[in-house]
Amino acid sequence: MKKVLFLMVAALVFVQTYAQSTPGIYYNNERVGYSRIIGKNVGNIAGAYFTLGLSSAKSNKVIEGETAELEIEEQKPEFIIVFGEDKQTGYIFSDEKHMDEILLIQLHEKKNKRNLRTGKYGLTGVKTGVDEKDVIPLSIERVEDNKYKVHPKKKLGKGEYCFYYIGKPQNEEHTFNGVFDFSIK
Repeated sequence: MKKVLFLMVAALVFVQTYAQSTPGIYYNNERVGYSRIIGKNVGNIAGAYFTLGLSSAKSNKVIEGETAELEIEEQKPEFIIVFGEDKQTGYIFSDEKHMDEILLIQLHEKKNKRNLRTGKYGLTGVKTGVDEKDVIPLSIERVEDNKYKVHPKKKLGKGEYCFYYIGKPQNEEHTFNGVFDFSIK
């Protein structure tokens, strides 16, 4: 009986270790999938025009699909990010220095579309890049070489979220045009 129990525990440890050996983002030992960025749009142009810029126009990247494939019920999910030879994106998970360039962002949902806000244009000027209001602060803990445990510092409400890489590819051949997304139900 003790041998069977030992073998079961050893098999479980092996499966968990092996499951997280490929670079990427994991939730409950399952690799988080990604959705492609399929377009860009600018909203509220008329509002910005008629208010002479007091109401700003917003630039968005459109994420494919109405919702993410991964649905999570807990409000403070824990993820593991593994770095190493990155065959998926070619560069994001190749170097653990990129950990600082991976952000957790809440997506904007409108008319069955998911948008990543990437700019604002109005009377107060032009702001490009991710809107800081959409960035969710993360608690980051280095578990071992090339492996980090991350979770949001606050509870996430119902909605769509993604991990988004804000760094630059080392060369244009390896441009990854997507987000690692999930839904909180």
